[in-house]
Amino acid sequence: MFKRMMILVITLALFLGTITPIGYGQAKSSILTKAQVEKLARGRLHIKEDYKLQYSDLYTRDIQQKQFWNLSFEKENSQISVTMEADTGKIISFNSWGNKDYEGVVKLLRDEAKKIATDFIKSLEREKFKETEEVTVEAPTFIPYYLYDMEQGSDNYYFMFVRKLKGEFFPNNYFVVNVSGVNGKVVSYEMKWDEASYEGNKQLLSEQKARELFERDNRLKLKYVRLNKYNPEDSKSIVLTPVYIYAPKESDKIDAVTGRLLSHDELYNWNYFGPIGGAGGDEGMRMKEMASLDAGIETIPEEGVISKEKAEQAIIDILKDNVDLDDVKLNNTSYTNYYAEVKGKFWILYWYSKEGDKYINAAVDAENGKVLEIYYSKNEYRPIAKTKGPEDTEEFKKVARDCVSFAEEKIQKMFPGIREQLQLEIDENVVKDENRIGISSPRYIDKIPFEDNRVRMDVDKNTKEIIHLNYRWYDVEVQKPESILNSKDAHKVFYDKVGFEKYLVQLKDLDKYEKEGLELPIKELLPVYSIKSFSFIYVDGATGKFLDYSGEEFEEKKKELTQFKDIEGHEYEKDIVFMDKMGVLKVTDEFFKPNEALLRKDALKWIVEIGWTYKAYNVDRYYRKSDKDYFKDISKDDPYYKYIEAGVESGIIDKGDYFKPDEKISKIELSKWVINAMKQKELAKYFLIFKSPYTDKGSIKAEDVGYTALAKYYNIFGDKDMETEFAPDTNLERGKFIHHMYQFIGNYKDVSK
Repeated sequence: MFKRMMILVITLALFLGTITPIGYGQAKSSILTKAQVEKLARGRLHIKEDYKLQYSDLYTRDIQQKQFWNLSFEKENSQISVTMEADTGKIISFNSWGNKDYEGVVKLLRDEAKKIATDFIKSLEREKFKETEEVTVEAPTFIPYYLYDMEQGSDNYYFMFVRKLKGEFFPNNYFVVNVSGVNGKVVSYEMKWDEASYEGNKQLLSEQKARELFERDNRLKLKYVRLNKYNPEDSKSIVLTPVYIYAPKESDKIDAVTGRLLSHDELYNWNYFGPIGGAGGDEGMRMKEMASLDAGIETIPEEGVISKEKAEQAIIDILKDNVDLDDVKLNNTSYTNYYAEVKGKFWILYWYSKEGDKYINAAVDAENGKVLEIYYSKNEYRPIAKTKGPEDTEEFKKVARDCVSFAEEKIQKMFPGIREQLQLEIDENVVKDENRIGISSPRYIDKIPFEDNRVRMDVDKNTKEIIHLNYRWYDVEVQKPESILNSKDAHKVFYDKVGFEKYLVQLKDLDKYEKEGLELPIKELLPVYSIKSFSFIYVDGATGKFLDYSGEEFEEKKKELTQFKDIEGHEYEKDIVFMDKMGVLKVTDEFFKPNEALLRKDALKWIVEIGWTYKAYNVDRYYRKSDKDYFKDISKDDPYYKYIEAGVESGIIDKGDYFKPDEKISKIELSKWVINAMKQKELAKYFLIFKSPYTDKGSIKAEDVGYTALAKYYNIFGDKDMETEFAPDTNLERGKFIHHMYQFIGNYKDVSK
């Protein structure tokens, strides 16, 4: 009987277990809880209990099936943020902020900091780290340079270790670690890693073949641009220069096996963010109901310019019979002296509709009333239906021709006289919208496009209504060289300079994307060719020279992280390395010459640089450029001129006839410059309140006693606790001066507080 009862009880329990409703706490979570990740974070990163958890956030990227915990720990003057995989607890990124991480002098050499960085990575991801290699200039060029640039003049060391499979870099997987050079703490860490493999068993194209494929597509485009070199700051006209500009195609990566150009949609990368939009206001005057200009008082900011009302009317006259202006109101205007980086007198005007569906902004030359720019947009808030390849049908081609004809008529009516400088074409980015067609053209001058002047119009192909209008056109002058470099030669010059590189990319699983809407990676990686990263902007259309953004001939910056060749074993080797690391030295030569005499020009340069980098005192580095010469023996073209200017303007040195830059500097004058940089000049002048603290009192002038006393007090020469002579007329060696300045920065206390 008892046995039968037990069987009944067990059976009933099992049955009830299958029908009991799911309640809180019944389901098993697919992720770690907040308490679990906090415990893991504290354990793996050694976060002490005095750091309190102030913020936590669970973030999911459902389309990529990724989920993360973001934690923020805080205590006084210090904060730590951590991002972890919510399902595994792996540390994805780590950042800490604390005053002590940056205050003081750099004390670690790069090799010491690198060991700290690698030990930290190994403590978290030992096996993954085995697949990586530290990036160098031989790595794909878009990987290391931004880190090297960050490291120059920084108290921190940056290290990047990129995944390498079968001898090929996979730049999307890496570790980045930032180590404080002041105290050796790891202040930031980031890991990106995917399930990926690479067999490396296929025959790859040669670099020469890759170049041929790139050259075949004519990526360099000849255009007119406005270069600062030929357009002074207060210029009243715009001068254009013909240049070649590199125009990438799609991803600009080609399959290193087949030579096929990859599209952006094929590449897998979950680190991206979308744009954020905004809406406008609805205040001001209704355009169609604007009062007659003859009936009221006009807004005229100065003589010789048209009023705000006339500028407004000029825009209305162009738009009123051509676009929908219902319920559009003038929101605000601006009268300004600059437009398109040219000095003049201009009205800038903005309109919005009450519902926010229509928007206009425009620019008018206030001296002659010429309309320089109009941007009109009407958002209809209707879904955009897309079809596959409508541009291939005869029906579409007829509609397109009709829309282009419509656009030409409207342009001729609104902006007469510019039609011959346009080559209107269907905009391929809009043709797949079944409701409208985009027609656009840059301005062509001598068959060369100038893209900052343009006309763009989106037309509703059913109603022939203008949905968007973008017009920008102003007077320009054009440089016309005797000859223009042909496209073939321009490509040769460009690719000879830039070169190519090969690395691995990860493709998106397009089948998953099409069927399930998920952005997931394909495990097997693909080798690709791409051009190397480059820093110049243009190729001169006439000479083939490489130009920077301003139009000056481009100069390649050295990206090497090597110390000077003549300081190894020197007694001040570390001090020189650390001061260079902190961005004070600014010496580009491979030799520092530590035993040579300190010259006046270098002494002033380094005293100013200490202030500019704010390693101790502060020297304002922003001065209005002066037309005057501070000294007869320093011209404005001299690389030391900026330090002379800073020295005079900040009171470090006094203006005079001759600076004598290449002469040796005496110890007393050196003391004066440092004390003046510390803003202690007025105090030092009261020499009667000081007693000479050095044994050679007789060699120190009375008016210099204040400077020597302050030099002793602030320990500028490391002799504060020593009984010694000052020797005011002696000259320091370069290395010894840098040693003293390094010690001075480490012991400096802000006297202005």
